[in-house]
Amino acid sequence: MDKNNYKAYYNKALIKEQLNDVNGAIIDYSKAIEFEPKHISSYLNRGNLKMNAEKYSEAIKDFNKAITLNPTLLQAIQNRGICKATIGDKTALDDFNRLITLDPSGEAYLNRALFYINNNYKQDYCSDLRKAVSLGFDHAKEFLKQYCK
Repeated sequence: MDKNNYKAYYNKALIKEQLNDVNGAIIDYSKAIEFEPKHISSYLNRGNLKMNAEKYSEAIKDFNKAITLNPTLLQAIQNRGICKATIGDKTALDDFNRLITLDPSGEAYLNRALFYINNNYKQDYCSDLRKAVSLGFDHAKEFLKQYCK
């Protein structure tokens, strides 16, 4: 197999994704991975498509592989955490904590706060919401008003 074939499949997948051909894009990302099993973007993009299709367990597998290949890949860590949280996997908190350690963004703090809220954790989600707002993530303001009166 010519390893460069992965580029053709990857580019086809990107085009199909733009055309909202989700299944076709997933197939082509899979082909790209078949030719180049270390192509991180193929795992990440395929995982994102699966996540958006609510195939959370399948998406987690793709994010796991992307993270194995690049342990500091922020989008994969965040999206894996979101998928885990959605299916009730409490290890999502590990991903949100790791994300905050690597990149303490407002979105990361909001994701952890929402995890705390949805799982009735006693940790101070209000401090995470305040931190998210202070970092300029305005979307957290509505949650701050709702949960931290």
